[in-house]
Amino acid sequence: MAKTDAGKRAGGGSWISVTVAVVAVAAFFGWIATREPPQSVAVAEPNGSAVDTVDTGAPATVITTEQLSETATARSLIGQNVELESVKVLDHLGPQMFWIEMPGGAPYLVKMDEALVSSGRALPQREGLVRLVGRLLEKTPAVLDSWTESGALESADDRSLAEFGSTFIEARRVEPAGG
Repeated sequence: MAKTDAGKRAGGGSWISVTVAVVAVAAFFGWIATREPPQSVAVAEPNGSAVDTVDTGAPATVITTEQLSETATARSLIGQNVELESVKVLDHLGPQMFWIEMPGGAPYLVKMDEALVSSGRALPQREGLVRLVGRLLEKTPAVLDSWTESGALESADDRSLAEFGSTFIEARRVEPAGG
């Protein structure tokens, strides 16, 4: 009888360790999601006219939509700056997000970063081709909650749509392809 009670206690304590580990991982991902992006600076042309802002963070890795659609490749790029040189905009989602087209027509979510939003940058034209530079991030419930609270997602339906996929790109630069 003593062995049975001891066995129950030993097995029962493991759920506490698992719960603590899950909470620690969730807190870490929440912290990552709320970090501020690196500062941007305006670059002046030799004639003195200002051009679009340039990210002062790490250089972006040029990738293709084929690479982005490969789960293992996309997961290996989480937290890194990426650049897509020419992708088709499928549709908009709320005032700060849009879908780009992946191979086979699947959608992939892009959210404009706070600098683009606060500058008044409009979402790119539907069906247009864009070049985008941004950070590839994991989409967690904490990220979705922050989008809802900030107004980036305007309804429960928007949130449902935004839940599609496990990663997204937080765009620091969106411009017409070839520009």
